[in-house]
Amino acid sequence: MLKKANRFLLCWHVFFCGLRKGSKEGRIFGKVRRMPLRSSLLAIGLLVFLPQVSIADSPFDHWHWRSPLPQGNNLWGLTYGNNIFVAVGDVGTILTSAAGASWTIRTSGTTYWFDGVTYGNNTFVAVGNDGTILTSTDGVSWTSRTSGTTKDLFGISFGNNTFIAVGDDGTILTSPDGANWTIVTSGTTFNLNGVTYGNNTFVAV
Repeated sequence: MLKKANRFLLCWHVFFCGLRKGSKEGRIFGKVRRMPLRSSLLAIGLLVFLPQVSIADSPFDHWHWRSPLPQGNNLWGLTYGNNIFVAVGDVGTILTSAAGASWTIRTSGTTYWFDGVTYGNNTFVAVGNDGTILTSTDGVSWTSRTSGTTKDLFGISFGNNTFIAVGDDGTILTSPDGANWTIVTSGTTFNLNGVTYGNNTFVAV
C-alpha cells in the first residue's frame, strides 16, 4: 500500500509540478506529459480516483462541492412571483433568489427531477418525474401534492385561474389551486413537453 501511495504522489507531482529536465522520472513520464488533452484528462481522472482505492482513510476520501456555488445540478425550470425567482432542476433541486444574482438552496424533500415551475394564484407549483408535484406560497417551504399519475411531468402553466401540467404519453392535469389535480383526456399518446397560456387559450406542445 505504501508503494501505491508513493506512486500516486509521484504521478501527481509529474502532472502538476513538473519534473527536472533529464531526470529519470522525467524520461519515464515524458510521453505522458505530451499526451493529447483527452488522454491527459483521462489520466488525471484516474489519478484522482487512485487515493480512494489505494489509500484507506486518506484526506482524498472526502470531497466538498466548491464550484459553481451554491450547487451544480442541471436546472430545467424558472419562474418569478411574489417578489422572488424560483429555479428547479435535477435531484429535487430548488433555488430561490430575490434579484437573480445570489441564490439559496431550498429543501424540496424529494430527489426526483423537476422539469417545470410556475407561479399563479399566490402559489408556486413545481412538477417533475413520476408525477411529482410540489407547491409553495413563498418559494422556501414546499409541500408534496398527489397528482394522480406516475407519468413524468415536463411543463406547467397558469392561466384563467387554472394550473395546467403536461407530460409523458399525452398526460394533462388541471388544478384550480395546485393542490387538487384532475387528469383530463388529451387525445394523444405523444409526449407533451411544454404548455403556456395566452389570448384566452392554453397551448401544449
